[in-house]
Amino acid sequence: MLSNEQMIGQALDRIAAGYVFPAKVADLDAAIRRRLAAGEYDNLDGPALCETVTAHLQEVCPDKHLRLL
Repeated sequence: MLSNEQMIGQALDRIAAGYVFPAKVADLDAAIRRRLAAGEYDNLDGPALCETVTAHLQEVCPDKHLRLL
């Protein structure tokens, strides 16, 4: 089973590899990794983790297609 850090890292790698707005990738990556380093995702799992990361992604780039499922 992947840790939250590994799962989020893989999601960010996928965003970096093919997101339709490449200019936003660095901002998305920095915002999520900053929260990850601060421990904001430590006590979350399943739907709560996905909903929280999705909300944080959409704060940086309000794209409703950008989601962690």
